[in-house]
Amino acid sequence: MTDHSKLSPGFSAPEAKILVVDDLPTDIKITTEMIHPCGATVYVSLSGAQAVEMVQNERYDLVFMDQIMPEMDGIETVSRIRSLADDDGYFHNLPIVVLTASTLDGLKESFSSQGIDGFITKPVNQEKLFEIIKKLLPADKIIRP
Repeated sequence: MTDHSKLSPGFSAPEAKILVVDDLPTDIKITTEMIHPCGATVYVSLSGAQAVEMVQNERYDLVFMDQIMPEMDGIETVSRIRSLADDDGYFHNLPIVVLTASTLDGLKESFSSQGIDGFITKPVNQEKLFEIIKKLLPADKIIRP
């Protein structure tokens, strides 16, 4: 397995809470290891249904969502999260990034129209992961050296 801790993100986010949703424990381990150098606390969910429940019980700053999962895929999970009612817009504004194996043209537009804030193709490139984290985390969670 590649050592993902050697690449520096160029920032830290020790107060950030990031949720990683994937049905494959190996993929969760890899993604979690890639996020680790940022210093964020990483929470994991093994299903879409569990992720919907988790976002109702905890305030996350960013979610990485696998696209293809059994029972409830990532797109349906995002739709359910976006449809949750709240007083402050949290569920509508929570940054959600899809992890996908697809490379089809038009993915950005398709995902955007479904309430998705970005996507990363698998295998995940750690530099792109850092770019998305830095772009989508609230500015007050990012510490620059």
